[in-house]
Amino acid sequence: MNNKSLQQMYFEHHGKVSDKWSLYLREYDRIFGPYRSSKIAMLEIGIQNGGSLEIWSKFFPHAEKFIGCDIDPECARLRYDDPRIVVVTADANQDETEQTIISHASAFDIIIDDGSHLSSDIVKSFVRYFPYLKQGGVFVAEDLHCSYWSEFEGGLVDPTSSINFFKLLADIVNYEHWGIANSRADLLAMFAQQYQVHFDEVMLGQIHSVEFINSICVIHKAPAQANVLGERVIIGEDELVASNVKTYHRSYGTALKQTHNVWSYLPEPVTTAGSIRPALQERSELQRSAHLDAVGYQQQMLVLHVSARQAKERMDEAVQAQHALEQKIADDTLEMSRLRSELAARDAHLNELRADMAAAQELKQAFAKAEAQLADVQTHVGNLEYQRNFLNAEVFRLTQEASSFGAKLGRRITGLRGKLAPIQSRRGKMVTFGVRFATKVAVAGPREATRVAGLRLRSMFSSKKAQYEHSAHGARAEDSNLPRARTDHPQLEAWIAEHEPDQVALQAQALESAAFGYRPLISVVIPIYKVPRDVLSETLGCLREQTYANWEACIVWADSPDLDGWRWLQEVTADDLRFKVAYLPENAGISGNSNAALELATGEYVALLDHDDTLTPWAFYEVAKLLQTAPETDFIYSDKDSMTADGYVRMNALFKPEWSPEMMHSVNYLTHLNVMRTHLIRDIGGWHKETDGAQDWDIFFRVIEKAKHVARIPSILYHWRILPTSTATGLAAKPYAAMGQLRVQQNYFRRKGLPATAMPTRDGLFHIHWPNKTITNDVVIYQSGTPEQLLTALNVLRCNHLAQVRNIHVVCRSANLQQVLKACQGWNARFMFSAVDAPDWRQALNVLKEVPPEQVIVLLDGRASDYSATMFTELTAWVEEHDEIAWTSAIALNPDNTVYEAGRVVSDDHRSAPMFHGSSLYSFGWFGGPLWYRNSRAASPYAMAMKSGAMHMALDSLVDVALSGSGFEQFCMALTLTGQRGLVNPFAKVFFSQSPESQWPNDGKLYHSDPYFNPAFDQVSPLRLHS
Repeated sequence: MNNKSLQQMYFEHHGKVSDKWSLYLREYDRIFGPYRSSKIAMLEIGIQNGGSLEIWSKFFPHAEKFIGCDIDPECARLRYDDPRIVVVTADANQDETEQTIISHASAFDIIIDDGSHLSSDIVKSFVRYFPYLKQGGVFVAEDLHCSYWSEFEGGLVDPTSSINFFKLLADIVNYEHWGIANSRADLLAMFAQQYQVHFDEVMLGQIHSVEFINSICVIHKAPAQANVLGERVIIGEDELVASNVKTYHRSYGTALKQTHNVWSYLPEPVTTAGSIRPALQERSELQRSAHLDAVGYQQQMLVLHVSARQAKERMDEAVQAQHALEQKIADDTLEMSRLRSELAARDAHLNELRADMAAAQELKQAFAKAEAQLADVQTHVGNLEYQRNFLNAEVFRLTQEASSFGAKLGRRITGLRGKLAPIQSRRGKMVTFGVRFATKVAVAGPREATRVAGLRLRSMFSSKKAQYEHSAHGARAEDSNLPRARTDHPQLEAWIAEHEPDQVALQAQALESAAFGYRPLISVVIPIYKVPRDVLSETLGCLREQTYANWEACIVWADSPDLDGWRWLQEVTADDLRFKVAYLPENAGISGNSNAALELATGEYVALLDHDDTLTPWAFYEVAKLLQTAPETDFIYSDKDSMTADGYVRMNALFKPEWSPEMMHSVNYLTHLNVMRTHLIRDIGGWHKETDGAQDWDIFFRVIEKAKHVARIPSILYHWRILPTSTATGLAAKPYAAMGQLRVQQNYFRRKGLPATAMPTRDGLFHIHWPNKTITNDVVIYQSGTPEQLLTALNVLRCNHLAQVRNIHVVCRSANLQQVLKACQGWNARFMFSAVDAPDWRQALNVLKEVPPEQVIVLLDGRASDYSATMFTELTAWVEEHDEIAWTSAIALNPDNTVYEAGRVVSDDHRSAPMFHGSSLYSFGWFGGPLWYRNSRAASPYAMAMKSGAMHMALDSLVDVALSGSGFEQFCMALTLTGQRGLVNPFAKVFFSQSPESQWPNDGKLYHSDPYFNPAFDQVSPLRLHS
């Protein structure tokens, strides 16, 4: 026999998880030790992960049966090698469950209640199962500390809490000493009324002992005759103190009558209001008087206590005031010292300013002379502008011939630029300088024009010097803002090499974009706050390299203490009028700073660029190119990737589907690049400060709600730099962002009038919850595999939460109908069976033709081995509550949480392939992850909810259509023809023990037209980039 203690076994255990308090382990050795060598039967209510059953089976080696009962349907997945262990997955306080339990063992030696810990459940379980406890057996109620909490139907003085119930059982043990005529059950009348249970007098008489050990209560059972005091036993001869004691030998005790004792009155069992014996009123008055006296005494003590506490607080405040005064004197002394130092520094700065003013006066005089020559310069500018227009026309003509004469075109353009060179020649630069100076004089006045001109001259000289040093030492490839070729994955490297333009293509883009018929001005909003100067320099440089030149940068400097940085920014942007810079006296937060930058914008569109990120040189070219054919577009977004802090390695590419509203409830997948119509941003009031950390997520929601058309550019146009302070490293870098994200979600649902609540998950995503419904739904499940698979699925359904299910229609093969009916004999009447020769999804849905049009129905595949506990709510709520959702599908999983399907991509000829097949449920990659809410054109008929009316309309529309394969893809698409969307909900899970699908067309190029796919991929499962 194994003599190890329970504690030793517990700590040596490997396998299923068990959760017990250390006190329990010590006490259970004592309590259960006498049963270890017996052939016992044990019932444990509440088993969670099931590890306790494995440990009990080792602790009681001779036991005959261990029965675990748990209400959680997931427990149906628990499997044991020990045949003595049986798991019942149901509510232990249901009659049907009780019958199932006693069918395995008619009586028990040990019963442990570790269930819901609700007072109602604990009392009901004791009343229901104590009668099945053998004489000499033990009943243990665990975790009674919960009964002190309102969340578990209790409180310290709650008369109907579970802890109070077991306290009263101690009085039941002493029933013979009460001295009144009441029954045992009378003492528990309030529990009988509160929890609708019946207390049997015989059962109560068999309670032998009640023992409390912290939060466990141990009740032993014995025959009624063993639970009384019995006869007195008096031994010995000498009576030196009390005489005649021996005369009571073998006599029985008699309780003193307590009919006069108001503290012994029990109310009559309550049947009608007011049926309490009159004497109880007298007792109540006495109790009330005693209570008032006690309250008066407590109030006096409270007054004294408060007075003492207030005196101590006043003393503490005096001591703190003295310390504060001493600290203030010390602080004032330091402040005076600091002010003296600051005054000296200001005096020195004042002298520098006087010198600068003298230099500025000289510069002003020099430019006064330049103003006199401005008229001549303007005349010359007109001539040069004419030459420039001639050059542009000639270049455009040559572009049209470039397909066969590319090399000749390059030489000719080079020759023309060498001859005219209105920009790059020394004369051209002088003219450009004059034009800008004249413009500044007209807009801002001579003083501001003079100041800016000085900065530009300094910048030009610095640029010349840098060019000289650059040519002397040799140019480096890293100096360009073109994306580096180095990546973290060879597939991404190959995709970049094949799909991103080279230098020749970029030059051609510049020529093409100059001839666009529609050239909207793009205002780039860039709020700057505490960013390394070299990083910001790359951000500004990527704008200069844009092949579409009609942009302006609206930059606000919010890092007000860094005046050196502000002066540097002015200098490096002074040579290009497209840079608009403004100084903010204080940081207004990311939203406030963005709004300040928006005030500078004059363009038709606004693009967002973070101060530490970069754009590809062709980013604005792609935006403008799209607008040539879709000028009505209000919101544009592109694919993006990330880059290391030094900008050298590209990684974490995200290739996005077309506009997918529900995906935004998981993550802000739009991220970057985003271009929005300016007036829409202003119409909605710009950025909202309360969403800082998720401000772009919020503004995307609000702009798109007003937008007429949203477009995706399937190309990486944005590089998100991974810095320690960037959310590219995760929410830990900006903890306030998580609260902002939650607020964004709630604000969205409030604006849409949807009764949904967003809750963050441990994976950093969001789970959308809908209110509990009173509406019931019809479910249809059809046999698509063996009858054994169908019966497994039906048994799982019986254990699921079916409060919202009205009828479950089962469609099976005609050949298997009798087998199925026999196995389901005696089941609930809402299971309704029918048979056809070869069931499929269409025949299953036709069974529901009488269901009202507005009612939500659920279609299930009969091969499923399990469903998540809340699957029906997750499926039906979206369709029921959200008018834009046509259907909701579950995600199909293997029991080890690898994915069979998270929606399907569909080709033009209606072939399809499962998304994320073979991936881990928790994986994330180039196309996001299976845990995201995902809009989809189609899904398999494994577990799907839809409205009855829409279902019948879709079926009718396909009557005369030749269907491909099963045709379910076309059915899903027909459901959305009225403008609604399909949704794959990752929190609704259907499990299959075997893969429900073995092959499919996996060529990603077939599905490039699917809006919820991305043409970057040439393979679906696993995803592979096209190269």
